[in-house]
Amino acid sequence: MKILYKIILVSAFVSIVSNLQAQYQSIFGTNETSWKYAYFGCLGCSNIDSATVVYGMDTVIQGMNFKRVSKIGSSPFPHDFYLSEDNMNGRVYYYNLNYLGNQIVKIVDLSMQVGDTLKTIGFVVDSVYVQNGRKHLRTNFASNSLAFSMIEGVGTTFGIDCAAIGTGEGLLCQLKNNVINYTGITHPTYDCQTNMVLTAIGENDLLNQMTLLPNPASIYIGLNLNGMGAKEIELLDVKGHLIKTFMNAENRLDISEIESGIYFLKVYLNKGFVSKKLMVAK
Repeated sequence: MKILYKIILVSAFVSIVSNLQAQYQSIFGTNETSWKYAYFGCLGCSNIDSATVVYGMDTVIQGMNFKRVSKIGSSPFPHDFYLSEDNMNGRVYYYNLNYLGNQIVKIVDLSMQVGDTLKTIGFVVDSVYVQNGRKHLRTNFASNSLAFSMIEGVGTTFGIDCAAIGTGEGLLCQLKNNVINYTGITHPTYDCQTNMVLTAIGENDLLNQMTLLPNPASIYIGLNLNGMGAKEIELLDVKGHLIKTFMNAENRLDISEIESGIYFLKVYLNKGFVSKKLMVAK
């Protein structure tokens, strides 16, 4: 009897461990999750779309728990949609009443094998592999040389909005808890880490003209824009959080209260803004 009891306990333990090991990474952070998108045909443009989870707005739809996501941008239009996930099977479900009616569709399924079809979209899996600790399922669909792939803990290479798949958008990056979790296509002027886009005409020339001394700095920064007046100057940390704003202060910026670290100065001009990296060393 004791031996049988031990066998049952061992079997239960093995089952629990196996289930834990089989669980996939969540696409959601604990307090912040967002996806940044850009159009393939306009990677030099300043338009960056963003989809952000609205925490505290969970809802039950057809017996499933969904998180609300707010999409801001131009593809196909600013709107809200809902996401639900099954971590045990690596599945993500999408709901958008205005786009698909009262229908829940599966947009990610990491349990699929080569040759399987994601029926809700119609793409066929042609490759399964692990990269950087994440399971990837690539499909036979591609837009502008970017294959539609399902990625563990992220969503897809086209983002997480079913309404935008096939519209020419690609995923730039995904952030969890204000930290970059995944980077996708490259944008020539957008920086996911600082959430900045250089929009001024002739950014490279302007950056060459703008001097920042000393760098590293500890108490004051000498900023020279060679006669180009700054409307406003912001100091941001590497996560893009605003640390300090300097108003009407072009030449001498006080950073005496700023802790040591890497920052970015975001300088607003008449035609846009530019940013430059700053090291603060106390």
